[in-house]
Amino acid sequence: MNETPYVHAFDLMWELFPEPALLVRKDRTVVAANAQARRMGRLEGGKCFGLVPEGGGKRHCRTCKADRALHGRVAISEVNLDLGAPITSYWLPLPEASELYVHFGFGIAELLENQAAGLSAQDRG
Repeated sequence: MNETPYVHAFDLMWELFPEPALLVRKDRTVVAANAQARRMGRLEGGKCFGLVPEGGGKRHCRTCKADRALHGRVAISEVNLDLGAPITSYWLPLPEASELYVHFGFGIAELLENQAAGLSAQDRG
């Protein structure tokens, strides 16, 4: 599969998105990462799992819904509170690309900024 058009489209659409966003293969290899994801250490050619300290496994994060999204050809979202604040994650399969999906979420960037500043969920409150 020629991934170049998908990478180009991803870069145009997601580069300036304020949260981390990844274009990922079914095997969890990152094909493209936006600026925020790169700042968080997610680079092209690496694996997507492990973005959050509690999330990583040997093959994927324990809360990963990518297989379900790819198999059902439907976007899946989930709200997770494991890090002390709501993080809404999405797995979005791409039309005509059965092995690719976009993975992004809301709340991750703010949570990490607050953690870096030493603020807890109660302080934000």
